[in-house]
Amino acid sequence: MKEIFVFDMGCVILKPSYLDKMYEEANTDCEYKVFKDLFYNSEYSQKVYDGTINDDEFFKIIKEKTNSKKNIEELKMLYLKYKGDVYSSTMNIIKKLKEDGNTICLLSNLKELDYNYLSNVIDMNLFDKTYLSYLMKMSKPNKKIFQKVINDLGTNRFYFFDDSIKNIEAAKNLGINAYNVTGENIEECFEKKLILRK
Repeated sequence: MKEIFVFDMGCVILKPSYLDKMYEEANTDCEYKVFKDLFYNSEYSQKVYDGTINDDEFFKIIKEKTNSKKNIEELKMLYLKYKGDVYSSTMNIIKKLKEDGNTICLLSNLKELDYNYLSNVIDMNLFDKTYLSYLMKMSKPNKKIFQKVINDLGTNRFYFFDDSIKNIEAAKNLGINAYNVTGENIEECFEKKLILRK
């Protein structure tokens, strides 16, 4: 029986960014925690994921809030320089699932810059559908984004893999088969749950 598999990008397909190394080169006046929070836990990161501000606006805010001596383009290049590598474990699973005729999807909170990076390091043709937060104008764990995916796929009977507990809980509340994993333990998850069964 052919099934549907939906993957998050960060920490599932791509390894975490080396943001500490970016920080070292960004020439800022702030502490690393402030720098990191701006990227992952701020109203500005939420806005860029939701597509209410674009990448240039986001990096302009980063420059202003951290008093970085780098210009916007230099900050974007540093960000790309220290993006994480691809998890071969996840990619091997995706390729096998695809070869077996299953439907493969991407559902991720991300910026346009993130998507462009991803499309340069993996074959995006592996995905039958992509659900990108900055284009959908909403992001996980908002239940509306999961509902949109359910409506588009015509079912909530699919497997979803994400590194965020909040996202997993939101998905499970809508009846989705959701698993809290990273690229480090996704193979173990597939083996234990017998997901890759014949």
